[in-house]
Order: sequence, then C-alpha cells, then structure tokens
Amino acid sequence: MLAVVPLVSLTDRQPARRIYLISSAFSALSCFGIALCDSLLPALGFRAVAGIALAGMYMPGLQAITHGADGTVRARIAAFYSSSFTIGASLSFLLGRVGTLLGWRSAFVVAGILSTAGVVIAWAALPRADPGMTNEPTPPMLDIRPVFGNRDAVVLIVGYAAAIWGSIGLRQWIVVFLTFCAAGQAGVPAQAWIILAAGALINFLGVPAGLLGNELSIRYGLRNIAALVFLLSALTGGLFGFTATLPYIAVLSLAVAIGFIVQGNFSNLTSGVLAVAAPRHRGATIGVYSCIGFGGVPRNRPIWGYPRSLRRNIAASCLDPQLRHLRTRMCGRRCRDVLPIARRLATAVGSRLGAETTPVFSCRHGSGPGPRLQEQHRGERG
Repeated sequence: MLAVVPLVSLTDRQPARRIYLISSAFSALSCFGIALCDSLLPALGFRAVAGIALAGMYMPGLQAITHGADGTVRARIAAFYSSSFTIGASLSFLLGRVGTLLGWRSAFVVAGILSTAGVVIAWAALPRADPGMTNEPTPPMLDIRPVFGNRDAVVLIVGYAAAIWGSIGLRQWIVVFLTFCAAGQAGVPAQAWIILAAGALINFLGVPAGLLGNELSIRYGLRNIAALVFLLSALTGGLFGFTATLPYIAVLSLAVAIGFIVQGNFSNLTSGVLAVAAPRHRGATIGVYSCIGFGGVPRNRPIWGYPRSLRRNIAASCLDPQLRHLRTRMCGRRCRDVLPIARRLATAVGSRLGAETTPVFSCRHGSGPGPRLQEQHRGERG
C-alpha cells in the first residue's frame, strides 16, 4: 500500500507500460519464490515483493490502457479493466481449493505461471509508447498537494474508500458468515466446496455490477447513481446480519443480491476520477485514489469481527446470571425435568453464539443438582 503513491505517480514521468511490465515480472518472481521457500522469513520477503509488484501493476496498467482514450470510451475501458480485478479475486477462491488438494506450493506455482502469461500478453498488446506523454514540464515527484486541491477528485477518493470498505469487508467475511449459518441449522450440509463456490459467485458478481453501475452513471450521471448505490448498500448491508436464522437457501439468495448491490460503485468511481484528474497530475491522483481506497482493507477484519466478539461476550455475560438464578431458584419434583432441558437449551445457545455455558451447570460436589437443591428436594418428598 505504501508503494502505491510513488509507483503510480511515476507514470506522470515514465511510460506506464514500462512500470507495468517490470512490476508484473516481479510478481511472477515472488510467486515462484514463495513456492520454493522452506522458512518464514524468506516467504515474508517474497510476499512483500508481491505487494509492491501489485502496487506497480493495478493502476499503472489502467494508465497504460486508457492513454489516448477519452470520454465514454475511456470510461468503458476503465470499467472492464477494474472488473477484471474482481474476476481474479473470484478465481482465487477456487485456486485456494487447488492448494488444499495438491499442496500449498501448487497454488503459488499456478499463480506464478499465470503472472508470467500476463507479462507476455502485456508486452505484446500494450502500445510501445504512451500516446498521452507530452513535452510539458513534469511535476515534482511525490507532490500530492494538487490532488487534494481538486475538490471533485477528493470526493471520489472518499467515495472509493467507502466502496472498498464495504465490498472487501463482505468478500472477507461472507464465507465465515455462510459457514456460521449452515452450522446453526439442522439438516443443512456445510460442505466446504458449496460455501467456497458461493463466495466465488458473490465476488464474481462484481463484474456485472461494476459494468452496470458504470453504464447507468454514463446515462444518468455519476452523482445520482453513486448516491443511490451507497444508500441501497447501507440498507441491505445493515439488515443482512439479521438473516442468520432464515432458511439457508434464503440466506444464500440474499447474499448474492447484496453482493451485487454493494459492488456497484467500483467501476464508475474509477472512471470518474480519470475524468476529473488534471492531465499533469493524473498519475498522482490515481495513486492517492488507490492508496486511500485500499488503505481501509487491513482494518476491515478487526472492525467486522469485533461486533461478533462483542455479541458473544454479551451473550455469555447475560446468559450466565440467568442460568445461575434458574439453578438456585428451582426446587421440588420439577427440578429433575427442567434442569436437563435448560442445560441442553443453554448448550445449544452457547454453541451458536460462542458462549461458554458449561461452568454454569458444573457443580462443585458432583454432576447432579447442588446440595441446597438436593436438601429442598428431599424435604418436599418427606
């Protein structure tokens, strides 16, 4: 992420094709390097190389293929290009499955082969010189002040960060959520391939969603369509967490629908920032756009996971006193019948919410009811 701004800003001074090809070669090298690693430190080094290479591939590649295009043509090219990132993210689910079947090294070998093929395709297809390069004085390196002076660009940067926040968060947690729903419903098979296929499908929906959002923005205006997509995403995403108790087929259907809605603001915002960026600072603008947008991704996991942990802790703190009260207050002939039912109910609720309820029913002097309940029970029988 830290390498995005300098590498993308470099496209204002150097041909974007050159930066893309060099970064693609390093990406392939990092994949093969990880496949050959036997210890942690070299693997971490190659992963760092892979991250830097991605920074030099994504937005510089966009610069390379959109130079010389303008208007709706450039907007559609940017939409197709940004959607291809979603295709790769979807296939990564299935590539991970290959790693579980053939070993983790095979996944990186396949990724390295595909990266090498990407280098060859880019070398053959991208133009040799950037048509947009001019003889105007080049801006200073890493000078991002003009970017924040462009009000339209700043608005799109903030909007892109919000879109990335929601869509990447959904992609990261949807498999966990579907597994949770399947495990909590009797008779629902929780096969790994079904859940992974559903996650891949939800990711892949970013392609038609992005293309449709871009076409609607061209026709009806970027501001109107982007605001509508954000509003629908907030409403559907906020309510989706309450669907865990619905039938599993309904949860899958709603997940697909929400995955389509949330990912509708990818391509249109990227096309918009290309249109509003000043030509001399287009590389720096796109660099800041990408850096701030993807900068929220590392914070998605703890923030999306914190409510689940909070819910589990609240459930445990609220459930224990209630069950202790139930244990100490119940007596008579009904205690034999009610306590096993309450124990099974608490165990089921605790396993669903992640709350540990076993200590509530563990007795200090055995597995049956406590001494006070035993005395009360004997007194009533007497």
